[in-house]
Amino acid sequence: MLCKATEADLEQMVAFRRKTYGGTRQDALDWLCGIVGLDNILILARDPAPGAKPIPAAMIGAVPVECGHHHGVWLCCMATDPSLQGRGLMPKLLATCLRAFSAKGCDFAVAAPQSTRAAKAFSQLNFQGRFPLRIIRKPIEHNLWARAEFDNLTVRKLIDTRMRYQPACIALPESSMNTMITRLYRRGVFTTEGPLLILAGAGSGKTTVLVNRIANIIRFGRAYGSKEVSRPVAQSDLEQLRTAIMCGQPVPQSLMPLMSVAPARPWNVLAITFTNKAAGELKERLKAMLGDTMGGDVFASTFHSACVRILRRDAERIGFPKSFTIYDSDDQQRVIKQIYKELMIDDKFLPVKSAISQISGYKDKLLSAKDVAAEAPRDTKAALISKIYTAYSNRLRTAGAMDFDDLIFHTVQMLKTDAEAREYYQQKFRYVVVDEYQDTSVAQFHLVRLLAGGSNNVCVVGDDDQSIYKFRGATIENILNFEKVFAGAKTIRLEQNYRSTSNILNAANSVIKNNNGRKGKTLWTQNGDGDKVHHYTAASEQDEASHVAEVIGQNLKNGASLKDHAVLYRMNAQSNPIETYFARAGIPYRIVGGQRFFDRKEVKDINSYMAVVVNPRDDVRLRRIINEPARKIGATTIDKIGELAAANGVPMMEIIREASSYPALGRAASALNAFYSMYRELCDLSVTLPLDEFAGEVIRKTGYEAMLKAQKEEGETRLENLGQLISSVKTYAEQNGEDATLSGFLEEVALIADLDSYDEDADSVTLMTMHSAKGLEFPYVFIIGMEDGVFPGDLARYSEEEMEEERRLCYVGITRAKKELYLSSSRSRMIFGQTRRNPPSCFLDEIDPNVMDETESPELAYSGGFGAGYGSYSTNVPGGRSGYSGASRGYLNSEYNRGSFGSKYAGGFQSGFASGGHESPNYPGGRHTVQSSSFGAGYGSSRVNHHSGAPVAPAGGGVTTAPAAPARKKAANFAAGDLVDHKVFGRGKVLKVTPVAGDCIVEIQFDRVGIKKTMANYAPLTKLTSEE
Repeated sequence: MLCKATEADLEQMVAFRRKTYGGTRQDALDWLCGIVGLDNILILARDPAPGAKPIPAAMIGAVPVECGHHHGVWLCCMATDPSLQGRGLMPKLLATCLRAFSAKGCDFAVAAPQSTRAAKAFSQLNFQGRFPLRIIRKPIEHNLWARAEFDNLTVRKLIDTRMRYQPACIALPESSMNTMITRLYRRGVFTTEGPLLILAGAGSGKTTVLVNRIANIIRFGRAYGSKEVSRPVAQSDLEQLRTAIMCGQPVPQSLMPLMSVAPARPWNVLAITFTNKAAGELKERLKAMLGDTMGGDVFASTFHSACVRILRRDAERIGFPKSFTIYDSDDQQRVIKQIYKELMIDDKFLPVKSAISQISGYKDKLLSAKDVAAEAPRDTKAALISKIYTAYSNRLRTAGAMDFDDLIFHTVQMLKTDAEAREYYQQKFRYVVVDEYQDTSVAQFHLVRLLAGGSNNVCVVGDDDQSIYKFRGATIENILNFEKVFAGAKTIRLEQNYRSTSNILNAANSVIKNNNGRKGKTLWTQNGDGDKVHHYTAASEQDEASHVAEVIGQNLKNGASLKDHAVLYRMNAQSNPIETYFARAGIPYRIVGGQRFFDRKEVKDINSYMAVVVNPRDDVRLRRIINEPARKIGATTIDKIGELAAANGVPMMEIIREASSYPALGRAASALNAFYSMYRELCDLSVTLPLDEFAGEVIRKTGYEAMLKAQKEEGETRLENLGQLISSVKTYAEQNGEDATLSGFLEEVALIADLDSYDEDADSVTLMTMHSAKGLEFPYVFIIGMEDGVFPGDLARYSEEEMEEERRLCYVGITRAKKELYLSSSRSRMIFGQTRRNPPSCFLDEIDPNVMDETESPELAYSGGFGAGYGSYSTNVPGGRSGYSGASRGYLNSEYNRGSFGSKYAGGFQSGFASGGHESPNYPGGRHTVQSSSFGAGYGSSRVNHHSGAPVAPAGGGVTTAPAAPARKKAANFAAGDLVDHKVFGRGKVLKVTPVAGDCIVEIQFDRVGIKKTMANYAPLTKLTSEE
């Protein structure tokens, strides 16, 4: 019986291939699945016993091929069971195969028999004339299409030369010697006509394919496999070509036309990337291959830059001047605010940024203001946004301006409605190439489809498994549905990874395979197994940070550099414990794609509020926050307050307190009185509440929380940062016990900021979110916070779509690692001001246990077990209106100067201020202890069972045992000349010790890394007792 092979036959076919040809299992898989393809294999099988599978007696690979306008078949992978040889099975199978292909319109066949017996089988066939079969007695993997029978012998030799020369021009990735991979890369380069999807896995060298493909289109056009020539070919032409190729010399320019068929001009190729940096790198690589002039003329740009160039030529077609202005985000907000004022819209009801986000979403969906106005609004806000959109569009058109969303929106609308413009650009861009296609939006998809609609020569490169920018409007359906949208599209999968080890890739494969919305591929490498993936279970986020530093230190001792290490996290707020530990320990680091934690605006604002409570003389910080959030206290009013303060020799806060007494402040007196009342309330709370609770109340009572909540998605991220600030305050209070003060916390923040000063080019550890890490790679990668509720986030529990997005993000994080990957989870994590006990991430369960080793913190060995376990996680975060809470030791101790600040000024500040904080009338100064109050009070409170003294678990929090308090800071005593050992930097000598804020900064000369500064009480330092 004769049948086609299927996936169900794979193992049987692998065994049969190895039985007849020998070699390894991987060799057999390369041939059957990669070079030939299972669906191209025919099996002649013996009749099986009832219920059994057919047993192969012989097999043959029949791969359809094209040569110009000729269609043929490549016969390969032929094998007969050794016990059945000599019975005529192969000639019978060959004859059946060739008749079938002849009936399909094929007009040639080509084969390369590898044995005398196989050659004899071919000779027994008599298809000459009607169906010519060309027998080649040598391997022909990369030039087989040139072996068809052509009438002109010289032309055939030229084509043969061309077929040999073009592959030699491809710069394949290093170590890409595998036959199957070479074939796939070349197929990606030489498939120049029609729609093509290159599905490129992480680290697979997709940019190399992209660059080579563009260079090939410009150099040779569609010459590969074509029998077309531009002029008659002389024998001397062949000799010159062969001499140049054999000697490694450039082909004479006069002969290049013979080597190409319809090559594209550089400006006929449109290459679109997502960043200016990527576009620049693409051009530089093309210049290196094609020369500065030809490579520089390729139209490589971002989507927005390409649209600007199109609109600068044709904007008048849609009613805009060619010299239109491009509005940035500030200009956009300014226009929207003017519209708010005219329409009398309350920005508290509908924040400006929320309206801008909605309008941006409409434009990405290609909905104009008229389209939106024509739809019935679903609610009051939708109706308002429609009015704003209409007014905004009219305002921009009147001003002859466009915002960034308009650039793509108007280009697409013009190409849709203006046939002349569409035809011009479709003829101009004969080839359209798009990188990172998985990140395209709806509008960008339509732009690509319209530009490529003429020739239909569109090539997109991307990886559906790395589609992680849904929050920016990216639509994974664009890449998943490519073959449906572009008829006749071909797909090439690049699965060999040149970056990572097998264990790292197997971990990534085992996670991503759980996604349903993907096209499917499996990464592999020839880099070897490498170390197993490491998973560390920490006791707390501080223990996690210490572990990261310890591993980095060990790697440094083994010859690595700090810059070889990257710490990745799901949210920006997670960087704080790592930053704090690194700063105290003197480990240089840099943040990529974000600000350092204490430099973030919302964090600096709240710290400024607390600084003004501590020190009412701090006019600099007062100026920062007096109108943040907006309180109708404008810059003119603030300047007047400053002038009055200078004239009277008092702080600005004193002028604000007596605002009603100054006629110059009459119009702003009401707003200033409200601000001062709020300030006085915060001063009182600073004395009565624990530090973390007080910080939470600052966020709430100042209106900062309400402002950020109104900002929707952007505000949520900033609220997360403030929640992490609460965690920092709480950690500080727990580590310092009775010595904790508000002024002490602010001093520590200032010290960390000073120690953090760093050189961007210096050797340093990289910290970033996993979204920012896409496209980067590091020898050593740490992914922290691998817990459900953190990564994946809470929303993923309720949406399969969100879970798949998180899983893709995990895949991206894992595949950043080249040499070693370290994952860590924590039994107890203080985040957003709440101590949580989330279970380990579900992604850890999905990783094949054979590729991962497990270790846990020594602290957990002494914790007496984990109680009832992790418990259930609740999205109803306790903490009253604030949205933050957590366990707290409930200690706040502030020292106040007994002398009244107000006594210096007539009638001023009767209750007095002190350097340690505000002195409330109920607490006339000195040191006191305040017990933590109930959850409803604010961000950071904890409940206590007053009968037992044990903490009560937050509702839904699943906390069954009290988390161990962070270790109190140790008393450290160092002096100049001491020899020390640092966990990360190794051995060193103390140069200088500077006491400050209950600690001291130690300056050390290390043997390996030079001079570093660390905080003595927190740095992983050990004093050595001798020179040894």
